[in-house]
Amino acid sequence: MTLSMALIWYFASIHLIFLLSIPKNVAHLQFNASVQEKTRCMKKERVALLSCKQKLVDEFDILSPWETDVNCDCCNWRGVECTNTTTTHHHIIRLDLHGSYNNERHLMGEVGSSLTQLSHLNYLDLSSNLFDRIVCEDIASLIDLIYLNLSHNNFATLVPPHLAWEPFKIVCS
Repeated sequence: MTLSMALIWYFASIHLIFLLSIPKNVAHLQFNASVQEKTRCMKKERVALLSCKQKLVDEFDILSPWETDVNCDCCNWRGVECTNTTTTHHHIIRLDLHGSYNNERHLMGEVGSSLTQLSHLNYLDLSSNLFDRIVCEDIASLIDLIYLNLSHNNFATLVPPHLAWEPFKIVCS
């Protein structure tokens, strides 16, 4: 065996020993990071958003980017903002589904009770849409909610006054 072949075998053996000595969780770190990045939002909250979407009429495809794939990250969806923490899963804290103020682009239908699953939600803007129904008791159950905007909608019933007494800012008209 020549010297060059011996050196190649020597370095290949060292390289192989090094690769085999890396712990399995470190060897797959990059793969796991990409999966975690893809599934950043909580599954329960992603399901809640998709359930809410089913009750809405979206003639302008505003929510069309909201994917039903179980590995998609709802934190990247239009109108959705999540906590920015170092944990692998993030909670939805902001949902901004306001329509255009001239009603050129809007959502219609019923705001579903599935929003109650967004227990960390602190900002909810549903203004300038053509919603006809919202279950106000469900909105009142969102204890972290600080800002709520329901203005410029077609609610068949009035928003109960007790919501205005809750510890958050409410905008209704």
